[in-house]
Amino acid sequence: MSIPPYEVAETIRRNKARYCHWSDTLRYDLFSRVALPDAKFDFVDREGQVLTMNGVVHSFPDLDSFCKHFTAANTGIDAFHVIDPGAMEMVSEDEVKAVFGVTFGIGARGSDDGLAIAGAGQYHEVWKKVEGEWFIASLRMMRLHWKAQVISA
Repeated sequence: MSIPPYEVAETIRRNKARYCHWSDTLRYDLFSRVALPDAKFDFVDREGQVLTMNGVVHSFPDLDSFCKHFTAANTGIDAFHVIDPGAMEMVSEDEVKAVFGVTFGIGARGSDDGLAIAGAGQYHEVWKKVEGEWFIASLRMMRLHWKAQVISA
């Protein structure tokens, strides 16, 4: 495996930034621009076990189920994601493996109190080139840090 060409790496970085921005602003209707319809999304702990939060197993077999879940689950929150430039390996002409470090914050929308979460982890992804564009084919978010607290203003 080799380092992808500059243009490929920058295109993937741009699309990953869009993924984060659109997640933060609840624009899941735009995710088809950065992920394939059959993309698989898993959220796991340090040991690789799929997370269950609020009774929901965080393994989604396709883009539609991922978007439906997070559209509903994130309605009442404010969030932000900050990613690093990523480490990428070119597997083939139309496939890149990438790992992005991420920090994120989550809080109750419109309130100074309530649940506040700070977290960090890594996105382990496979990107595929389809019809000249790069898309997430699989995403595995490994949560390495998670601190939730209730704030009373």
